[in-house]
Amino acid sequence: LSVIKGGARACVIPRARHYRVGQIRRLAMVQVRLAGTGADFDAVRRLCWAYRDLLLGLGGRDAAATTAFYPEDRYRSLMAQLETVHAAPGGAVALAELGGEAVGCGMFHTFAPGVAEIKRVYIADAARGQGLVIFYKMDLRPTGST
Repeated sequence: LSVIKGGARACVIPRARHYRVGQIRRLAMVQVRLAGTGADFDAVRRLCWAYRDLLLGLGGRDAAATTAFYPEDRYRSLMAQLETVHAAPGGAVALAELGGEAVGCGMFHTFAPGVAEIKRVYIADAARGQGLVIFYKMDLRPTGST
């Protein structure tokens, strides 16, 4: 399945196994689009906080790296600036929805022509374990990246 909306391409790729009809319907309901409204960015922020909480909950090196690179005050500041930090044409923020519920996000920003960093790709528990992988492929050409 492939969805193209707002310049972002989203592919939902089932793992190699057999699916029941209900599972296939669920796959078809996944949509990925560029975040554009205040409500979209609020949903992305909630997902980003859940992602940070997940990393902290892993403990060990993951928690230590998260705490070192994204202490809570710095992360809060970053979340407040998502719209500008990842703004076009040098970046974008994608929001994945399953049945109208925000369940995933991903974003990028470019450093130089042809060089972009993908950030905070996260899938919520509600979308995990469905026998699928959500793959984001942003159309980077408008930013000069490939």
